[in-house]
Amino acid sequence: MGDTTLLKVIAYQNPGLLEMVRGQLAVAEHIDTRVLKHIYFRTHSIQTSLDPFYDNIAFIAASLAILSPESIHADCKVRNGVCSAIGEQLGISQRATSYYIGHARHYYAKNPTFRMTVDGIVRRYK
Repeated sequence: MGDTTLLKVIAYQNPGLLEMVRGQLAVAEHIDTRVLKHIYFRTHSIQTSLDPFYDNIAFIAASLAILSPESIHADCKVRNGVCSAIGEQLGISQRATSYYIGHARHYYAKNPTFRMTVDGIVRRYK
């Protein structure tokens, strides 16, 4: 059973739970950009591949797993401020960041090697 299916079952059984989580995600938080800089350095220094796109996707997935873990595991909204902080670190627009977040979610869900790489990075910072 996939994460999306589990989320639908939970929402069906507890309709108020989903609204409560959405309300908590809407609260703006202060994002520690130092953590993002360390994650960026880690993902780009270990050379996970020769493709810079792959390194950027690994950075985004690791950042989501640390700063907004529910958004990497289930298809839900990224916490306020996280998307823009990631975009600032990569030097790309908000729209491009959202596009890459979609790719990061897909790779994390479907590629076990990518997931192990991201989880190894996340373990260092949790």
